[in-house]
Amino acid sequence: MTGRILSRWILSLAGLVCATVAWAFDARAVGPTVYVNELPVLTLRTRAGGAPAARAAQAAVKLRSLGVGAVTVAAGKRSAQVLIGGRQALNVKPQEAKAAGLSPKALAEQWAGNLRRALALPPLLVEPSVVRLGPDGRATVSLLGSKARTAALLGQGLPVMVSRSPGAIHLAARAEGEGTLIVSSGGESVSVAVTVLPYAAVFPQRVSAWVSGSPATREVVRGAVEAALRKRLVAREGARLAWGAFDVPSVPAGQRAAARVRVSAWAPDSVENSGLVEVEVVNLGLGVLREAELWYCNDPENLVGPGRLFSESLAVAKPVRLLFHHSNQSPVPLVLEVSIQNDSDLEARLAIIPGDSRPDPNPVLAGLRAGDEFLRNWLTGSAEVVAVPPRSRVPIALRRLAPRDTASGLQAIRLLPGGPGSVRLLASARLPMEYEGLAFQWSEAPWRFLPPLRTEPDDGRPGPSSQHVYPTPFRKESVVYRTGGRHAFVRIGQRPIDRADGQGALLGNFGVVYRIEAEALNEDSVPKEVEVVFEASAGYSGALFVVDNQYVRTPLLQPKQEFRLVRTRLEPRRSRRFAILTLPLSGSSYPATLVIREVDRLSAAR
Repeated sequence: MTGRILSRWILSLAGLVCATVAWAFDARAVGPTVYVNELPVLTLRTRAGGAPAARAAQAAVKLRSLGVGAVTVAAGKRSAQVLIGGRQALNVKPQEAKAAGLSPKALAEQWAGNLRRALALPPLLVEPSVVRLGPDGRATVSLLGSKARTAALLGQGLPVMVSRSPGAIHLAARAEGEGTLIVSSGGESVSVAVTVLPYAAVFPQRVSAWVSGSPATREVVRGAVEAALRKRLVAREGARLAWGAFDVPSVPAGQRAAARVRVSAWAPDSVENSGLVEVEVVNLGLGVLREAELWYCNDPENLVGPGRLFSESLAVAKPVRLLFHHSNQSPVPLVLEVSIQNDSDLEARLAIIPGDSRPDPNPVLAGLRAGDEFLRNWLTGSAEVVAVPPRSRVPIALRRLAPRDTASGLQAIRLLPGGPGSVRLLASARLPMEYEGLAFQWSEAPWRFLPPLRTEPDDGRPGPSSQHVYPTPFRKESVVYRTGGRHAFVRIGQRPIDRADGQGALLGNFGVVYRIEAEALNEDSVPKEVEVVFEASAGYSGALFVVDNQYVRTPLLQPKQEFRLVRTRLEPRRSRRFAILTLPLSGSSYPATLVIREVDRLSAAR
């Protein structure tokens, strides 16, 4: 009994398989290509035995006549055959195989594999089922299976034009909107949801960026280009942008150059798009900036909670050098924000020489990094031009400080003519929750990432550090060393510059630029070796120097440790002049000492 039931089940299954494969066969030729169930199986290339199109038509007729069966390959000495159910369906001639760059057996295996895939298709296969297009977009939907060729295409109010070719439906956008394309054959139908949406951004585009410098450094130019992409590229609301590496152009003073960047854009209810953006970088040629004042934002140095730290008015034609240096001594994270606030109805533009260190538990290292970035840019007046819209504030420093972290910065800022006569610089310690919902990075140059923020009300009370304004933040020193005599010394940070109100002085002269003219004289009758050495005489320090146009960054030095800046050989009765530039760095210990001396014999031997 069980055997008879099993036999009937096997016969029923066999009948189901036969019924299934009975519909799974439609063959036709389009030119020299044979399609089975609308999948291309082979393309004839030669006239061996007749024209390729005629031979393809004959092959299609033969395939339809054979019905369904197992697909195998039989290889002879010169040719190969594709068999269906043991009967020859396709013959691969040597000329055809040679034209394909294969052996007859290899080409037969290729055709057989295509044929198996075609026979395994369902009656109606439509992919994908969802299509999203841009306003001028095009898309192809696969239409395969034994019923594909006779399927009807139905749709009402479609936002696309529809056409078809073997195995495919072609869609071309004609208007924004959505609709449903129905592919129907017999009792079967498949739906394709079609939507035409705006692009997240339309390309190509052209935007502008402004810098200054003789020339502007590559880092400043790169930052200006990326800021222009984020702030000035026209895109849908909420768009996200991405780009890869691009060539940073050299932009001499008073000239312009273009950076070409391939940008991709995504936005809600929009279609992803990518294309070329040309960023024109204009070097305004403002000259090397020489600041009228030093604004010293360091009171209090140790932050114990939120609060205003500094507030001053920045006027046109009165550039300032800003130093800030604060350590978070509270038990919770804090944010140090330094902003330019524009309370007027005109757009303000500022040239900013950046110098902003990422926070670090080591205040000396934080100050050294900030000074290093600043000085490299300052030497050539390399500045990025930042726009502050009316009635808004734009952060020029924004750092999240974990407990015990120090943020340090040194920047030069110049308000350009053509907008308001003045803007306000505000520095505050804030809580991180105030920035929730803003998509940006806690990084240097926040103006490149953040949208303009709302203005802060002026309560009429100056910040606690506004008194720390110091005019003319420059020092000149000169020194002469004669071989055989006492060492020559320059004490950096020894004589403080006075405050603008005359009520105090800047101990250590942090952020003050020193220009030192030094001369070494060899008054002996034999050659001498002379060196210029920096000594961390007041304690743990790092330092930056430019000696005869050579940039030098010292390592972090322990108290009384020395670092040689330059060593030179002086011939008898000869002299050597040194042009030295430096500035005391936040976090380091000053006064420090510059020493000019003869190299002792032990040092010379080493």
